[in-house]
Amino acid sequence: MSSTTSSSTAHRTRRQPASKSRHQAPAIPVPYVTAELHTARIPLPGGENVASAVDTVRHQLPSGDQLLFYGGLTAAAAFSIIEWPVAAAIGIGNALVQRSVHKGPARAEREMPLVRLLAKAAEVVAPVLQAARTRTAAPAGRRVWAGRHRSHLEVRGLHAPGSEAAAREVETRVAAVEGVRRAEINGVLGRVVVEHDPGVDIAALSRLISAAEGEHGLDDAAMSPRSTAHPANAEPVLRDAAALAISLAGLGYATAAALLPVRVVPPLLPAVVSLVDSVPWMRSGLERKLGRAPADGLLALGGAVSHGLSRSPLGVFTHLCGRFCASRETLARQQAWAEWERSSVHRCDPVAVEPRPRPVPDGPVERATSVSGGAALAGYGTVLAASRSPQRALAMLVAGVPRPAKAGREAFAAQLTTAVSARGGLVLEPDALRRLDRVDTVVFDAPVLLTGRRAVDSVVPLDPEADAAELFVRAGRLVGSAEPGGGERFLGDWSRRTAAGVVRCCGTHGDAVARVSVVDELDPLAEALVEAAPRERCGGGGR
Repeated sequence: MSSTTSSSTAHRTRRQPASKSRHQAPAIPVPYVTAELHTARIPLPGGENVASAVDTVRHQLPSGDQLLFYGGLTAAAAFSIIEWPVAAAIGIGNALVQRSVHKGPARAEREMPLVRLLAKAAEVVAPVLQAARTRTAAPAGRRVWAGRHRSHLEVRGLHAPGSEAAAREVETRVAAVEGVRRAEINGVLGRVVVEHDPGVDIAALSRLISAAEGEHGLDDAAMSPRSTAHPANAEPVLRDAAALAISLAGLGYATAAALLPVRVVPPLLPAVVSLVDSVPWMRSGLERKLGRAPADGLLALGGAVSHGLSRSPLGVFTHLCGRFCASRETLARQQAWAEWERSSVHRCDPVAVEPRPRPVPDGPVERATSVSGGAALAGYGTVLAASRSPQRALAMLVAGVPRPAKAGREAFAAQLTTAVSARGGLVLEPDALRRLDRVDTVVFDAPVLLTGRRAVDSVVPLDPEADAAELFVRAGRLVGSAEPGGGERFLGDWSRRTAAGVVRCCGTHGDAVARVSVVDELDPLAEALVEAAPRERCGGGGR
C-alpha cells in the first residue's frame, strides 16, 4: 500500500514541471532595424594595372610591319596600281587573319566562317564594281570590257567573212594611238583587243573605230551574234546583281508587310510577269519588240519588284533562288573569262557560219510550258466570266503558270556552267547548255575514240613451222606507232615492209614470214563513253 502511494507521488512530482510550463507566457520576437554606416573605399590603380592596360592597347594596335603593309596597300590603291575594292578586301582579310592568330585556336575556328564570308563577298563585289565602272566608261552603242592594261571593244561587221581588209585597217589605226602597244582583231567574237598603258582614253578609241567602220561601209552592219552573250559583258552582271539585291530587300519587305491590310501591287502583276517569262511564245514576242538584253532585264527586275510589293514571301523567295543561281553563273563565267583573257591568243579570222536549214525544234520544256501557259490564260478567262470572282480566276492563273519546268532547267544549266567554269572551261554560249534536253542523237568523231597509235590485230604465219607467238610479239614491236604507209622499218634482224596496204614481217634472211593485220588502237575509255550515251540515240560517225 505504501509502495503504491510512493509511486503515485513520484509520478505526480515528475509531471509538475511540465504542468508549470504550460502556464508560462509565450515569447513573441519583435523586429527592429539597426543602421550601420561604412565609408566607401575606391582603390586607385597601381603600377601593375597601368602596365596591363598599356599592354592590352599595344597588342590591339598594328605592329611596325603591319603599318608598313597597310601604308603600302593604301599607296597602291591611291596610285591605281590595284583597285580599291581589292585593296579593301586584302586589308580586311589580313586584319582578320592576324586577329585570329593572336586568339586561341577555338576562337579562331569560330571566326573562320566570318573570314570566308568576307572573302566570298569580296569575290562578288569586285566583279560588280568592275562591271559598273566598265558600263559608265563604255561609249553608247558599243560593248566594252576595260581592263587596266588590255581592253576589248566591239566592232561592227568584222565577224563576217570578207571583212579582213577592214580588220587590218582597224588594227593599224588603233595601234597608232599613243599609249597603245598592240591591237588584234578577234573575228569570231567581233572585237578588237587592245593592249595599252593605264589611262588610255577608251572613248577616243571608240571614235576611231567608228570612223574606220564608216570608211568601210560598216555603219549599219550588225555586231557579232556571239558578242551578245560574251562573258565579259557588264550588263548581265549588273542586271543579276540588281535583281538579287531587290529580291533580298523584297523578301524582308514582303515578310513584314504581310501583316498590313493594304497591298501596294495586286497579286495579278507578278503572276503575269512569271507567265510571260515562262511561256516561250510570250517571251519571244517581248524580245522581238524590245530586244533580247532589254527583255531579260525587264523580266528579271520586274519579277523581283512585283513579287516583293505584292506581299508574297513565298513568291519572293522562289524568285530569289532563281536570281541567286543566275548570279553564280554570271560571276563564274566572268572569272573564267578573266583567266582565259590573260593567257589566250586573241587574233583569229572570221568563220563562216551557215544558217540552220530549219529552226531549232522545241524541247519538252517548251512544249509543256506552251500548253500550260495557254491553258492558264483560258482558265483565267473562263473562271472570271463564269464566277465574276477575280480571286478565283487569279488562283486558276497562278496554278497554270509553268514556272517549275523552266526554273528546273535554268538551275541545272547554271550549276553546269558554274562547274565547267570552276574546272577551267569557258562557256561562251550559255543557251547551248539550255538545249541539252533537245538532243536526240549523239555523233562520235572517230579520231576522238582512238589513241593515235597502231596495234596488231592478227598475225598469219606464212611459214607453217614458225612460232606464232614469237611472230606476234615481233610484229607488235615492228608496228609500234608507225603508220601503215610508213614504208620499211627495221628492228634488229627483223623488218617490216608495207606494200599495197599489206604489212609483212620479214625474218633474218629478208624473206616474208608473216602477214600482219594492223588497226587503229582504241582508247581504253572509248567503250565507256559510247555506253554512256543511250544506245537508241547513239549514231556512230567519223571523218
